[in-house]
Amino acid sequence: MPERLARATTGLDDQTVRTPPEQLTQLIAAREPYWLKLKQGPDAQGRIRLQCPAAGTSPSVTCPASLASTAPKPRRPPRWT
Repeated sequence: MPERLARATTGLDDQTVRTPPEQLTQLIAAREPYWLKLKQGPDAQGRIRLQCPAAGTSPSVTCPASLASTAPKPRRPPRWT
């Protein structure tokens, strides 16, 4: 998440957060693509499964960590003896 969105409400007083100005409302709404996605509803113990927003078949954001883990590994050339 971009730093500007992550820190949008840092240091604000309670009243400002409860009745935010339009600019703050837009910043908070811009965080939505970064929320964890519900992958599976509650089981018998009430646990839920969540998914990274950069994972899956239709990611809502890109993530350097996700890109690094899915990038093809470089292949070593065969050794001739």
